[in-house]
Amino acid sequence: MGYKQSYTETVSKTMEVSYEPSRKGGTKLVYVNIPVQINIEVDTDQFESSVRVCERNVDLLTAAVVATEAAEVESRERNSIKIADSIINGFFSYIRSEISQQVSELSQKAESQLMLLRELMKSALSKKGQMEQDFLRISGRYRKIFEDLDRELSNRIFAIDKPAFKFKTETDNHILRTLNNDLIGTISVFGGENSNLIANLSTSVTKKRTMDTIDKAKLFLMHQKRFAASIQDCMLNEYKDGTIYYPVCYMESSNIRRQTDKNLYVSDFLEGLEESIPQDDLFQRFSSDESKWEKMSKEEENYLRLYFDSELGKKYYSHYEHSVRVRDTVLKMADLSSINVIRK
Repeated sequence: MGYKQSYTETVSKTMEVSYEPSRKGGTKLVYVNIPVQINIEVDTDQFESSVRVCERNVDLLTAAVVATEAAEVESRERNSIKIADSIINGFFSYIRSEISQQVSELSQKAESQLMLLRELMKSALSKKGQMEQDFLRISGRYRKIFEDLDRELSNRIFAIDKPAFKFKTETDNHILRTLNNDLIGTISVFGGENSNLIANLSTSVTKKRTMDTIDKAKLFLMHQKRFAASIQDCMLNEYKDGTIYYPVCYMESSNIRRQTDKNLYVSDFLEGLEESIPQDDLFQRFSSDESKWEKMSKEEENYLRLYFDSELGKKYYSHYEHSVRVRDTVLKMADLSSINVIRK
């Protein structure tokens, strides 16, 4: 949209003008005021259009700048969040990987320690079972030994005072029989008579047992007297010179120093006669070249083996594992066929 504007001004100017010919014709100077009016019409449509376009472009530029700034702010915020997430995730990933690696190492160590503990547990259980078996075996062995000793001690004590123990047993049986009968319910009425009767019966039985014991003791003493008389009749009450022969066992052994030890063993029934045995003379006779050593005959070896087996059975009579093992070892070591004797 344009606009119009008028300007009015007066222009003063001195001009040279000629006038009509005359007697004094010619030119003269004239001061003239000339009014001047200027009408200006300005067409601003194109400018205003360009201004509007420029304004629109400026507005668009402003909007673009604002949008760009907002986008930049949003981009920076988003990128900062991404960077922070990346840093945090990287840190935690690193920590997670380190922890996973340490867990893996500790897991492997724990597995190895667990396997070692399992092996140690198996070994401990095995040793425990073995120790329990050994304890049961050893305790059974000693329990058997103590039971045998208790039984043997009980038998010995019972054998020493057999009549007294037998009398006590019979008395207890009579007392139990009298106390466990049906007369206990009527003891309030027949207590006195029953007690007297039981006392008389018990006294009679005790007297009978005592008489039997006395008779047995008398019979034993009679047999002892007869046996002593028989031995006295067989003895000769006179002094005669003669030679007494008794069995002895002569043994030589050598140690690692090549020293020879000589030992002489006699039977148990010759106890008390060791001092009268000429050991030095026997050692000299046995070790001299004049002695003729010979192998025992088969019959003598059988007799000796019977005696040896009997003595070994008396010594190791228990059926316990240790006794059986010792007895078997002695039998394996005993070589009776290698024994030599001196014949007269």
